[in-house]
Amino acid sequence: MIIAVIFCCIFILRRMSGFRNHGGGHPTNWPLVGMLPAFLPQVHRVHDWCTELLEASHCTFLFKGLWRSNMDWLVTSDPSNVHYIMSSNFSDFPKGREFREILDILGDGIFNADKDMWKSQRKLAQELISHRQFYTFLVKTSHDKVEQGLIPVLEHVSERGSVVDLQDLFQRFTFDATCLIFTGHDPGCLSINFPDVAFSKAVDDVEEAIFYRHIVPQAIWQLQRRLGIGEEKKYKRAWQTIDQVVGEIISDKKEELCQRIENKEFGDGQGMDLLTSYMMGLGDGNEMGLKSYSDENFLRDTVISLMLAGRDPVGSALSWFFWLVSRNPDVEKKIREELKATIHEPEATESGGGQERRLFDVEVLKRLPYLHGALCESLRLYPPLPFQHKSPLKSDILPSGHRVNPRMKIFMSLYSMGRMTSIWGHDCLEFKPERWITAGGGIKHEPSYKFFAFNAGPRTCIGKDIAFLQMKTVAAAIIYNYRVQVVAGQTITPSLSIILHMKHGMKMIGAVIVGCIFILLLRMSGFRNYGEGLPTNWPLVGMLPALLLHVHRIHDWCTEVLEQSHCTFQFRGLWFSNMDWLITADPSNIHYILSSNFSNFSKGLELKEFLDIFGDGITNSDSDKWKSQRKLAQELISHGLFNKFLVKMSQKTVEKGLIPVLEHVSQQGLVVDLQDLFQRLTFDATCLIVTGHDPGCLSTSFPEVAFAEAMDEASEAIFYRHILPQSNWKLQRWLNIGQEKKHTRAWQTTDRVIGEIISSKKEEVNQRIESKDLILGQGIDLLSSYIMEDATVLGWKSSDDKFLRDTIFLLLAAGQDTTASALSWFFWLVSRNPHVERNIREELRATQPPETGQSEEGRDRKLFDVEVLERLPYLHGAVCESLRLYPSLPFSHKSPLKPDILPSGHRVNPGMKIYIPLYSMGRMTSIWGQDCLEFKPERWITDGGGIKHEPSYKFSAFSAGPRTCLGKNIAFLHMKIVAGAIIYNYNIQVVPGQSISPSLSIILHMKNGLKVKLFKRAAS
Repeated sequence: MIIAVIFCCIFILRRMSGFRNHGGGHPTNWPLVGMLPAFLPQVHRVHDWCTELLEASHCTFLFKGLWRSNMDWLVTSDPSNVHYIMSSNFSDFPKGREFREILDILGDGIFNADKDMWKSQRKLAQELISHRQFYTFLVKTSHDKVEQGLIPVLEHVSERGSVVDLQDLFQRFTFDATCLIFTGHDPGCLSINFPDVAFSKAVDDVEEAIFYRHIVPQAIWQLQRRLGIGEEKKYKRAWQTIDQVVGEIISDKKEELCQRIENKEFGDGQGMDLLTSYMMGLGDGNEMGLKSYSDENFLRDTVISLMLAGRDPVGSALSWFFWLVSRNPDVEKKIREELKATIHEPEATESGGGQERRLFDVEVLKRLPYLHGALCESLRLYPPLPFQHKSPLKSDILPSGHRVNPRMKIFMSLYSMGRMTSIWGHDCLEFKPERWITAGGGIKHEPSYKFFAFNAGPRTCIGKDIAFLQMKTVAAAIIYNYRVQVVAGQTITPSLSIILHMKHGMKMIGAVIVGCIFILLLRMSGFRNYGEGLPTNWPLVGMLPALLLHVHRIHDWCTEVLEQSHCTFQFRGLWFSNMDWLITADPSNIHYILSSNFSNFSKGLELKEFLDIFGDGITNSDSDKWKSQRKLAQELISHGLFNKFLVKMSQKTVEKGLIPVLEHVSQQGLVVDLQDLFQRLTFDATCLIVTGHDPGCLSTSFPEVAFAEAMDEASEAIFYRHILPQSNWKLQRWLNIGQEKKHTRAWQTTDRVIGEIISSKKEEVNQRIESKDLILGQGIDLLSSYIMEDATVLGWKSSDDKFLRDTIFLLLAAGQDTTASALSWFFWLVSRNPHVERNIREELRATQPPETGQSEEGRDRKLFDVEVLERLPYLHGAVCESLRLYPSLPFSHKSPLKPDILPSGHRVNPGMKIYIPLYSMGRMTSIWGQDCLEFKPERWITDGGGIKHEPSYKFSAFSAGPRTCLGKNIAFLHMKIVAGAIIYNYNIQVVPGQSISPSLSIILHMKNGLKVKLFKRAAS
């Protein structure tokens, strides 16, 4: 009962989300729960989801929360609303009492203050920050911290070729620099031994707790505070640490100041930190009612406010800046050239070798528009503070026409603002520093209600110039003196925090619910910092909390767990749920299961139920029936007539289908989804090869084809059957609701179309037999082969429509999506590794005589013969390497018929599912070495330059043992024809700013597709 309730809840949440295909509509406002069901599945990508919503709703959207939860939020990125709230009607939108409660650690500091108190504090802070003494100290301290703190660490890292987390490095740097600038105290976070500093850790804990206060209802975190539990316990402990350290700093500073006054030691030319400025009363604080020197509470609140404001935002901004620069080498090159242009010729050649690293003066950095533009562009796309919120004092109507009242929170999404086409144009996702440079080459300024990274209106950040100074000093020092190489294979995504950190850092070389459930899952997962341990097996719920927390990145999480557990791991599911799974990527286990003890590990009845739409086809068969079907299929697929037809149709679909579409796209300068293009291509090609019928999916009009859509819906429903308890999806099937309703509809469509194809094909074959037209010079499709084959000895008749239907459906399903998935990942990997593309193109060019190697505008595009493609080891290696990292079928599962012990020593029993994660296998260091995450076609080439073959229990992209995929050679042939045609004739440019990650599906598709532009290659 517990199981049914939990999984029904999961299913209902998905069905209620109302916004499943991101951007396809608005979340449904349900009774009682509001739009929470739509919010929950998107919480791991809340910033991007918010962006999609706002793009679909003209930049302003009303989110309805739980009934009586006071969680109705108006989310806006409309510049007119932002200007109204932050500037023209600023006084009606204060921070408010609730904001002050959430940030109570800031006391009466400037960020918590409103009205007159805020005006007084801001005026004083502005005076002190703009004072010449502080500016002198700021410039010197920033320069010294880079020279004496950051550079030694970078030298240490580059000399040893170590991998370092750049985000952690920047956080350490900015924490030290911020403390120094504001207090004169250096906490010593940044050094080559990367020490743990209690003060820094306390600030991290405070930020985490503040974020949870934003997303958890007030009553819950206030109860936690009263009981001293959860995040509030950490918050209290961190507050005590911060108070203690800041108190000691203030006390030491007072003592130092008294000594300097007694000794009359002033005017040393080194400038003055901000805390000293406050204490010495350089501003008019006393006239404003601020007892700056004697009031320790005021000093404490001010110091903490300034340190929190200055530390993490700059660290976050630098991290995202270097990530974007690493993905855009042309930007890095232009920044380096701009820096070089400021140096006299002899000096420009001195950086490197044993010379000291070059740093740049502040005055020089101010005159660099391209560097400034690159930083602004990074802040536009990844603002350190991703959102702001306000509450109106009284009811009002915003310029967008939306009514607001004092009970409502208004969220302004800074992250989304930078991604709105209505604000920044259709290239808003591209990283283009040029958009910040005027036609005359100067710095272009955008209004703050459009570029909101430093707030807007009267509350515009007073530390804006400090932030730019620090960022430019660091950026110039690193880009001019070093080359940053980001470690391949990382998932770079924003974290859930008040600061837009990277969730997993960046390795380089040289609300009710959300609060309650998310905290609970985080606490129970036992695997919070990926790789530090294994999931905890909890009473009743098993390891489900860890799985739910990582479901959006299940393949990578599984890889991390297996890497920690020597390639085999026992997953414990819900009590009495029959969800205990053995997950293994151990080659010895795979060889045992799929080859040496194959007969004990059947597909089983459960898989046949999952795949009931496949009928009695070869995929659902076991034992003698499977052997008979496989034998017949092997004979027909290896027949000379079919191979002749296969080659002809594969070439034809590329020449007559793909090339015209690519020509159209390149001529029009269009952006196209390469994954969608390949799905259309492979659906047409597979239908032609298997049945001789062309469904016409691939054309310049990109038509919707009911048959193709039905196949997609069937595939989606099958995936849900894998992850939902059997009783759940069977109930849906009985009630004809949800995914099962789609499954039934898809089944009816596929049966109808395949039935018509079989009927037409039988009629065609009979006519040819009657007219004795049996000369098959063009070859023969598989359906004709089956119909003409005398299969009665195998227990079937050629007239058995059900057998033909089951066989055809299986062959279509097996051949369509898998090849499209493989091609999509192949071209994505090639686009990220230009040297691989260059090597493939050179290998192709070497097969052409000089006179035919020319490709001119207007001439036909070059296609390559199959015999030529089979002799290209580098192309073959690149395809294999892509399949190793991104196998089309990311997992396979089996069940033992009787108890057994695997070579790894793990016991298995009937009823237990054994999952073989092919995705993880390609990422195991124990199988593929320390460079397993690198895309290296060379690992598939022998020393003699031939193709290197790996055993199928190591490279299982095409399964292994007796069930090795019959269509392996067909897939390779088709992929090589497509890859050769595109790489030789076109340049592919992947549209920047996309999030490329695997979807949750039985096929490893890209979740959001792969948007590209294509350009014809002229003379080769």
